[in-house]
Amino acid sequence: MLKTRRIWVDFLKPEYFASYLEHFSPRVQEQVRVSSVDQELAYLKHQYGSQTRGYTHFYCLIDSVIEEVVGALEIRNPLQFPGQLYCWFHESYWGRGYLSEVMPCISQDYFERTDYDSFNARVDEGNKRSYYGLKKCGFFDEGIINGPWGVQYALRYLKT
Repeated sequence: MLKTRRIWVDFLKPEYFASYLEHFSPRVQEQVRVSSVDQELAYLKHQYGSQTRGYTHFYCLIDSVIEEVVGALEIRNPLQFPGQLYCWFHESYWGRGYLSEVMPCISQDYFERTDYDSFNARVDEGNKRSYYGLKKCGFFDEGIINGPWGVQYALRYLKT
């Protein structure tokens, strides 16, 4: 487990599923386009299997005070997903710098475990908060693309 000042970071494990789903609020579900908690639970089970086979790096973001999963960050296989980064925090954690706090340790862990020297993210044009949050974390612009849900920013994070 990796620990930052306010957030612990651990790989996805079945014992985290309940806490994850408890904080996966309707507002977050809408933001990440998930139609139901059951759909997300099926996804978690699938990704846990993919993670154990080395296809994905799925990090649970755990509040160090309440010791519950309050978000997740996933870096997917670049050969399978054009947008590798998937990330969410419960809305009560938005705008407080949590992503900037965890990104250095997650990116370092990812680069140590893989042969890759970068990973990318796609952010919907209307999601300015995520766009500027990723820029603050060190992502740089690669341009504007037409994504599956409309216009998106293409961003990349480089190994330093």
